[in-house]
Amino acid sequence: MTSIETENKQNIYPLIYHIKENIRLGFPIIVTELGTVIILISASIMIGQFGGSDDLASLSLGNNIFSLAFAFAVGASYAITIFTSHLFTQKNRRYSQTNTEKLKDLLKHGLIFNLVIGVILLGFLLCIVGLLDFMRHEESVLINAKNYLKLISFSIIPLLIFRTFSQFVDGIGKTNLSMIVVIIGSILNIISNYLFIFGNFGFPQMGINAPALSFIITQVFMAMVMGLLLFKLPSLKIYTERMALGDLFKDYSLTIFINLFKVGVPSGLNFIFEIMMFSVAAVMIGYIGYDQLAAHQIAYSVVHFNYVLGLGIANVTIIKVGHYLGKEEYYNIRKSIAASRIITLSFASIVSMFSFFFNHQIIHIFSTKETVDKIALNLLLIGIFQQLVDALQITSLGSLRGFKNTRYPLVIICIGYFAISFPVCYFLSFYLDYGVEGIWIGLFLGMAFCGVCFIFKVESLCNYYIKKNIKHQMYLNLLRINKKN
Repeated sequence: MTSIETENKQNIYPLIYHIKENIRLGFPIIVTELGTVIILISASIMIGQFGGSDDLASLSLGNNIFSLAFAFAVGASYAITIFTSHLFTQKNRRYSQTNTEKLKDLLKHGLIFNLVIGVILLGFLLCIVGLLDFMRHEESVLINAKNYLKLISFSIIPLLIFRTFSQFVDGIGKTNLSMIVVIIGSILNIISNYLFIFGNFGFPQMGINAPALSFIITQVFMAMVMGLLLFKLPSLKIYTERMALGDLFKDYSLTIFINLFKVGVPSGLNFIFEIMMFSVAAVMIGYIGYDQLAAHQIAYSVVHFNYVLGLGIANVTIIKVGHYLGKEEYYNIRKSIAASRIITLSFASIVSMFSFFFNHQIIHIFSTKETVDKIALNLLLIGIFQQLVDALQITSLGSLRGFKNTRYPLVIICIGYFAISFPVCYFLSFYLDYGVEGIWIGLFLGMAFCGVCFIFKVESLCNYYIKKNIKHQMYLNLLRINKKN
């Protein structure tokens, strides 16, 4: 083995190490994502018991609009994780130390960046509240939806403060802290909903507005706890030492803000466009029939569960790619990405097999209507292939974010969903009368296109960094030879 090969391979870990490491970091993130899902489901169940279909319709309408701002906020905040993971393992070549001061600056600028986004999103949501009057819904549904949306809009600021702290901590690799805070926050949210929706134990009965207030309380609580951990834990307070509130308003770096904007905004738009495509698909299915829409919601719930699992591992991939880029261990990047693909494909295979062998039992949890059951069964079969493709797509998307590449995925998602999925969905369902199954096939094809493009891009980036490293090592070897001579 040559000296070049030795230097490039000495820090390569076996694949099983990367699988264990990604599961170790990924489990807390998956629990964190599931916590958010539990908050939404528990609120819907309680509102359904309290007010029936009208209040549930108001909650659904408000959440559908709020989810756009929520998705953008989550996507944009990934920029903090991306840059933190790079800086955390990157050595300061002059002092041979980790970039503690740079991480402090990143945390400060990330908080300001997210606060600015929060104010913009709050303004956007409050403007949307005024436009709800133009929608053709029952007046009682619109009034409740407007009140709910107006109140929950104010949660976006504490949400982004929490996301700043949690994404920073995740980037360092301490994903278990966010998990603990979200678990406690989810319990607090459920208790708060129980007290305020029904007016139990002397609390005011707020009905439809209770989930909004509970969500605000939960986000404020989680932001405060996460901030407390950052300032008090010995392993974290080195990034907040001598940092006061007044420090936020001085010593700005325009370069850091621009970098956060370049990475964060396309990432946020990625999430919005995905939600928009599935929302458009739901509208199209609504024109076909209500039974088809119910079947779509059943099958989508199963597929979404697998998506949450994959999203957790994709977030780990962001962190690990950033860590290995910082350490310049480029061979480990490819190994870590391969490990993430194995994990997500394994998850998807298990969920797919479960939904295949127990499809009737799963469907009957949601509906016992024969026409709905038959359609949902067909969608679950298409969903099996969709889940496998989505597992590869979401992992590769996470890998690209780890490389700080968020603009390429934005372009591909626009092409995949709006230039491929939408026309195919419309043609198959309305011209060839494939119905809701045609729409799911169209979504699958767009998802497959995105997945293939992402995989090729990831592989090209891996090859680029490996070749770059080999050239660098060759240069160093030539310098050593010249010194000896």
